[in-house]
Amino acid sequence: MRCEDFSKSEQIVAALVEAQRGTEEQVRQLAEAQRRTEDAVRELAAVQRETSQSIRELTEGLEHLRKQVGGRNENLGGDIEDIASIVLHDVLKREFGWQVGRLGRSWEKWGDESEEVNLLWPAH
Repeated sequence: MRCEDFSKSEQIVAALVEAQRGTEEQVRQLAEAQRRTEDAVRELAAVQRETSQSIRELTEGLEHLRKQVGGRNENLGGDIEDIASIVLHDVLKREFGWQVGRLGRSWEKWGDESEEVNLLWPAH
């Protein structure tokens, strides 16, 4: 082997060694990035579990609130109807001299649906 060829071979080997070092550094950086990614995925999974639990609790709370508000709405509506029946009875008697029976509630079926109807009983 000639001296020039030997020198060129040394340069090639030196370049390969340097390239290997660069490759090893890139592999190290990739491994570190992979570790950070895995840590972030674990954190996201934990946060997702907490979020899912919070959504379940919120949904249950809203359902409970819906039932409470619905019940109070029914009570308030019934109270208003009771007061209105007293007032209406008195107004019809006083203003028109009508002898009006009690205002009663009735459930009537119209088509496939039942609806509450407030009725005035016969007036004289």
